[in-house]
Amino acid sequence: QKIDNQQQLLQTFLRSGEHDAPFAAEVERSIPIFRKMSDNLRDWQPLSARRSDDDAASFRGWEGTATRHYFRCLSLALPEKYRFAARSKRPAYDPFNALLNYLYGMLYAFVELAQMKAGLDPYTGVLHADEYNRPTLVFDQIEIYRHWPERIAVQLLRDDRLPADAFRETEKEGVWLEKSGKGVVIDSFLAYLDEKIEYREQVRRRATHIDLDALRLASRLKSFEPSK
Repeated sequence: QKIDNQQQLLQTFLRSGEHDAPFAAEVERSIPIFRKMSDNLRDWQPLSARRSDDDAASFRGWEGTATRHYFRCLSLALPEKYRFAARSKRPAYDPFNALLNYLYGMLYAFVELAQMKAGLDPYTGVLHADEYNRPTLVFDQIEIYRHWPERIAVQLLRDDRLPADAFRETEKEGVWLEKSGKGVVIDSFLAYLDEKIEYREQVRRRATHIDLDALRLASRLKSFEPSK
């Protein structure tokens, strides 16, 4: 579903008409790759009922291939001064990635709270189970919502919504979102999560859909019986 969401977001930007020829060409080149990786995930069958490291590696490999092409497209969707070479986390090396890191952080908090309300342990994950002492179940669930902050980040930079001093750059610490820009980002994020959308045949606020997904996940995990 994550890869499908990435495709849909890129197609939304295409339909908006707010792009140049390189973006459209890169999306056209990448769509077959997205479809191939998505088909791999849908058609995959485990060799055994138990999760294995090989299974996780396959999933991450397919997802990683799609994600690299996706961020290449996202870069070209931005005004030229905000385009970036690759996804960077901590530290970020450009304003877009600094903005995205901050938005992801807020989304993590919403997902972790939803899981705790559903009676789940956020530190017991599946795909990210090997990341010790981190909220790995949050990392698992958040994957299907990552296109939300990505859309917000692109739109904020396209619309030039942030003040000139919104980012701080240092040689050792990379690029960080400053207090002067955080207010705009927080307001945009909360307004976006408050919007109602149709998802799983229900019209609810995005924030409510996160809660409902956590409840569904809790129900599945509680009824799960591991193979012997």
